[in-house]
Amino acid sequence: DLRAVVAELDRFLASSCPKLFHNGLYDVDVLESMGFTVNGYDWDTLLMHHIVYAELPHKLAFLGSVYTEWPYYKDMARIADDDDAEGKGSNTMLDLPDDVRHLYNARDVLVTHKCYGYLRQELSEVKLDRFYQERVHTMVRPVLDMQRRGMRIDMAALDRFDADYEQRALACLGRVREATGQADLNPRSFQQVQQYLYGTLGLKSPAGGRSADEETLVRLTIRYPEFKKLLLDICEYRSLVTIKSTFIDGIRKRLEPDGRLYPRVMLHGTVTGRFATRDPNTQNWPIDLREMVVPNASNLLFGGDAAQLEERLLAYASGAVKKLKAFEDGLDTHALDGEAILGVSKDLLTKHSPLRVLIKGFKYGVHYGAGPDKIYIHLLTSDDLRDLHVEFTYDDVRRWYTAYRELHPEIFAWAE
Repeated sequence: DLRAVVAELDRFLASSCPKLFHNGLYDVDVLESMGFTVNGYDWDTLLMHHIVYAELPHKLAFLGSVYTEWPYYKDMARIADDDDAEGKGSNTMLDLPDDVRHLYNARDVLVTHKCYGYLRQELSEVKLDRFYQERVHTMVRPVLDMQRRGMRIDMAALDRFDADYEQRALACLGRVREATGQADLNPRSFQQVQQYLYGTLGLKSPAGGRSADEETLVRLTIRYPEFKKLLLDICEYRSLVTIKSTFIDGIRKRLEPDGRLYPRVMLHGTVTGRFATRDPNTQNWPIDLREMVVPNASNLLFGGDAAQLEERLLAYASGAVKKLKAFEDGLDTHALDGEAILGVSKDLLTKHSPLRVLIKGFKYGVHYGAGPDKIYIHLLTSDDLRDLHVEFTYDDVRRWYTAYRELHPEIFAWAE
């Protein structure tokens, strides 16, 4: 009797009996959407494995290959795994014969339980079992709530950004075609761009060959500054079109009738342990597009950020004297560094000002080990800076790099 089975399953899931899942965020969400109540969700082998081995894959098939001697079985039923980013599986469980479905699920259960024993031991050995229980697993319910609540999109703002990016792309396309004298040139066509740059203009790529990717085009601005505007316009056009098609059009496709997006929120999506989202990935939206996310009426949307946290850690780790003194005195290190490196007044380095965005981008490039070349490329291709239209040259970046090394030699000594 199916009703009896469902009633017994409901009783078991609602009980306080400890339960083990692999990617329970998915399973519990599905079960509760079907009307079941799930209590006792105490352990999750996916999250446990992520705590110990953040850099490794976490799919059950991988864990099974590590912790068990059972042969690979996932190919017995080619379905979309619950942690399959693209959902390319050709079947669902309901499409499989009963015997295949039962055997597949039984093996999932056995592998999960076998992995659980080893992972409990490994968590204990690295003294992270308490951290898992108190800091990681306690986030499961809040994450489920976040997924179910989703995010409200301001349709007027979406329409405004759509039109804005469309107009900017068309303007950029017009500049490229005017500069090249080719009314049909498509900046997104690598073949056409290659033919014009290396054939018509006779440019020579710094790395050889005829590449037309973004990094190569920016490097060409160093060798051919007279074509810098054209090369950057090609890059900007590609960026604008990509943002419109990937983010703006992508948001429209995923919007539900209630005007909300419902991305999946993952606790295991990054090596560092921060949240990650997909379907869609809302964390890689350009900064301006984030204005489309708005609260419900009578609610408030707010954000917080640690003040220069990475730079504080770097200062203490490297013993950078000037930075440490500035932090102890409660001063703004971005303004101080900008004044010293760029040679401008601190009045031009206020929060969100173009030059402040520039000096922050430059400094973070240095702090993460980039040299002048990489920093120059990053600054010219950064969406944050591209819209601010801050003018600088490769020689400027080299000069800033030397000045920063002289200003804070401890950072460079520590990094080396």
